[in-house]
Amino acid sequence: MFQPAKDFLRIATQKYKLGDQAVGALVCTRFRNLLTDEFVEFVDAWEPQHFKKGMLTVKAANSAASSALFLHTHNLVERINQLDLPEKVIEIKITR
Repeated sequence: MFQPAKDFLRIATQKYKLGDQAVGALVCTRFRNLLTDEFVEFVDAWEPQHFKKGMLTVKAANSAASSALFLHTHNLVERINQLDLPEKVIEIKITR
């Protein structure tokens, strides 16, 4: 019987209790890809740190990058949630 690869990965990560870590890594990777595609000017200024329970923590390089991230937060959350992810991003937490 054919089983989609994303289902196999989900089942395997749950079996070894790596589901949260795998989802976090996937969200951070997709965030980096989104920056590369749509927010090129901020690729070096914003770095995703981790994702847990709907909150994506992003490190800003300086206060200017932090302010810019705050202004783009709503758009980023909408764009990230349009991607095919197993869990939705509810909030972006900004750290420095």
